[in-house]
Amino acid sequence: GYTPRGNSIFGLAPMVSDTDKKPFTAILYGNGPGYKVVDGERENVSMVDYAHNNYQAQSAVPLRHETHGGEDVAVFAKGPMAHLLHGVHEQNYIPHVMAYASCIGAN
Repeated sequence: GYTPRGNSIFGLAPMVSDTDKKPFTAILYGNGPGYKVVDGERENVSMVDYAHNNYQAQSAVPLRHETHGGEDVAVFAKGPMAHLLHGVHEQNYIPHVMAYASCIGAN
């Protein structure tokens, strides 16, 4: 979503949907068990305890289990060789950098 820095990913986004005018959770999944329709409409999350440990974040497509999405995953590094992780990288680059920075393996 477009939540501002410091907003809890387990809370609500600071705006409502421009389609159905209902709030939505800051973290969303493309598919999974969090798909809910109540009385023919999307669930109004302001009426549920979205901070509960067992709450399932909203999803757009109903599936029993969420699948891995195609979105970018942030990787952060601090310390020696941290400069090797910056910007966007292919996923096969990350284990190579980890091995190189740890001085293990063929490198």
